[in-house]
Amino acid sequence: MKRSVKIALIAGLFCMLVGLVIVGVTAVNGLFDSEPDGEGGISVKQISNTKYTDKTFTVKDSFDAISVEVASEDVKLFTTDGDNRIEVHVQEDKRVSVEVKGDRLIVKCDNENFKMFNFDYEETYVHLYLNKTDFDDRIVVDTASGDVRIPKDFSFGEMIVNTASGDSYIEADVSGNVVVNAASGNVTLLGLKASSVSLNTASGDIEVEPLDIKEQLYMSSASGNHTVTSSKAGSLVSDTSSGDTNVTGTNIDMIFKRYAASGETKIKDTVSDSFEGDVTSGDIEFEKYDAHKIYIETTSADVEGSFKSGKRFSTDTTSGDIKVPADEGSDTCRIETVSGDVNIKIA
Repeated sequence: MKRSVKIALIAGLFCMLVGLVIVGVTAVNGLFDSEPDGEGGISVKQISNTKYTDKTFTVKDSFDAISVEVASEDVKLFTTDGDNRIEVHVQEDKRVSVEVKGDRLIVKCDNENFKMFNFDYEETYVHLYLNKTDFDDRIVVDTASGDVRIPKDFSFGEMIVNTASGDSYIEADVSGNVVVNAASGNVTLLGLKASSVSLNTASGDIEVEPLDIKEQLYMSSASGNHTVTSSKAGSLVSDTSSGDTNVTGTNIDMIFKRYAASGETKIKDTVSDSFEGDVTSGDIEFEKYDAHKIYIETTSADVEGSFKSGKRFSTDTTSGDIKVPADEGSDTCRIETVSGDVNIKIA
């Protein structure tokens, strides 16, 4: 069994479970509006017993690592010239704790008492105002439905972000590794530098532009789409089930790997040392792409487009139509397909 098919089966089960949760939440939300509609509608605010509070915590102790653990609150970092402080707008029954242990700032926000019909009708948040921007140690953010935003003013030794339905928007530089795990939340990385990046979602989309990654940029999703623009990486892996992948204007020092079941692939104005594609039914389209060694294996997917330089072509198909240029140069391109067509030109 192909690796991409195994991933599709596992991802499909995970997406089904996530879907059941989303359907349940949607069904509840559909019964109520966040505000009255003026036509007899019932607002969440009218039936909810939720109350909100604002709190500020001043942090006097120094720290070089940050840990934030919340549920539905958005998490965002800001710079400040004053004391380090944490400002929160949360449900009144939430327990918020802020402390420094060793060299680590720990911020937690969780439910103290569970209440039925405790619906959110206001946006809640945890904001970190920091007078230091360069951290040699790591930042870890765990949230369920809250969004995470880490701006370009900051830099860290390592970064780990775990979300479910919350979106992640990250610009900060990281000297070590970046890991972002999400379910339906989208992941956007903009302009950051890092040693390596691992981005994992179920249905959430991944968008990166422009990154500078010394080692590997790894992206894995079920139905989420991957978009990479004007970036640099030591190697690149895009692994999806039904999600599409678009890579434009990107330089890859070593190998570019693309795995998919039905997801389509478009690669434009991009260069890598080698390319490895393993897809089932998702088409692969090249536009002015180049690599010294290309190997593609498909079932029914079509492979078409243009390369920047000549290749020594080797093709194998059962029923697909094949059209490739005459052999030229020492670079190689091998394409194996069952029923997919192959149509390659030299730009």
